[in-house]
Amino acid sequence: MTFLNLGFLLFYAYSELSAEGPCIGKEFFKGCCPHTFWNNETKDCEKCPSGFYGLNCSFSCQYPFFGDRCLSKCSCNSSLCDLTKGCISTNGENMGCLHFFPK
Repeated sequence: MTFLNLGFLLFYAYSELSAEGPCIGKEFFKGCCPHTFWNNETKDCEKCPSGFYGLNCSFSCQYPFFGDRCLSKCSCNSSLCDLTKGCISTNGENMGCLHFFPK
C-alpha cells in the first residue's frame, strides 16, 4: 500500500468515525451523549437548548426548574416561570431566580 493510499484510508476512517458523537450504545442516537442532540445540518452532536435535557434533549424543564439542563430554579409563580429564561415579569423583564451549578 502506498503512502498516499494509506493517508486516504486514514482520512476516510477518521471522517466516518467523526460523523457521530462519542457515546456508544443503541440508546444514543448517532452517538450523541445525554444532554446533546444530533444536528442534521452540522452533522454533529450539539448541546441541548436551554430548557431541555436528557437523551436527544427529549425532556423539558418542569416547574420550578429552568435553563441549561434545568439547573436553575424559579423563585416566582409557575405562570411567570419561563423554561428557558426563568422568572419573567408581566412587562417582559427578567426577575430574580435561584441558580444551581453542577459540582
